[in-house]
Amino acid sequence: EPEDEEIIIEPRQYQIDAINALESNNWQGILEMATGTGKTITSLLAAMKYYSKGKRIFLVIFAPFAHLVDQWKTECEQLGFKKITLCYQSQHKWREELESTIQDYNIGLIDQHVVITTYKTATLSPFKDIIVKIGDSGFLIADECHYIGSRSFYNMFFNQFSARIGLSATPNRWWDEQGTAFMKSIFGEVVFEYTLEQAIDDGKLTQYEYNPHIVSLTE
Repeated sequence: EPEDEEIIIEPRQYQIDAINALESNNWQGILEMATGTGKTITSLLAAMKYYSKGKRIFLVIFAPFAHLVDQWKTECEQLGFKKITLCYQSQHKWREELESTIQDYNIGLIDQHVVITTYKTATLSPFKDIIVKIGDSGFLIADECHYIGSRSFYNMFFNQFSARIGLSATPNRWWDEQGTAFMKSIFGEVVFEYTLEQAIDDGKLTQYEYNPHIVSLTE
């Protein structure tokens, strides 16, 4: 069977601006972009630019749910990332592969690899103990990055990631200043913002209609 053809993505101007903002901030920061404006593609194009400059990348992607892991895999493949390890469900399925892949990367047998996992798996000791061994050019993308602010990540080691990108339409954690502060200690501040209002004004999203329903709650 012929391989899936890579899709040539022509980034929109605001996506180019977002990538430039990350690069000028040493590949760290949060992209606060409205849902539907292409956060996934923007972050992967940033990773490709990072790879084109240093010729090495170990890309790790955190996604909130298992079905989003599969969506990220599809997007990665379309952009030309072919070597992908999915880490979720039973650790017996991925633990050995992840360990050997990082070893191959560290000694230079391969120069790029992608690992996609859920936040739930990322907090487990087997994952944390292996992922910390990435030697250089670790690149972290955290989809819905406010999840990183949960206490289960407080003892995770992030220094192996020289590039760290957080994605979220609403990065702050409601009623959790400590969690928000921890998350920003990992990714830094918002380096690029593209609001729902801007996207609609630019013709990149359809107009929304809000129809509020007032609901009274008993005690």
